[in-house]
Amino acid sequence: MKIATKLFLTVLMIASTLFSYGQNLEKFKSDDGKYGFKNSTGKVVVEAKYDNAYDFHEGLALVELNGKWGFINTEGKEVIPLKYDWAMSFENGKAKVELNGEYFYINTKGERVEE
Repeated sequence: MKIATKLFLTVLMIASTLFSYGQNLEKFKSDDGKYGFKNSTGKVVVEAKYDNAYDFHEGLALVELNGKWGFINTEGKEVIPLKYDWAMSFENGKAKVELNGEYFYINTKGERVEE
């Protein structure tokens, strides 16, 4: 049982390290004024293609392209479509957004939620 516990804790520690490694992305601005993200070694993880970008909060970064806002994950995948007219970064599992003049909150899956 002790070996299983040590193995579990080791795997948990490695997973935690990998997860936090992915979270340590830094925003950068390219020569053409577009934003992307690099990891701690300087490797570009998210190509500089966004007109605006904010730091990662709760695993997602708020990005803007052609006047529309959405969210990407630490791999650069647009997990919440860039369709909002305005948005704020996630806090406590919710982000305030505006769509067609209506303000509301979404969760990290992009689903509308109560305030």
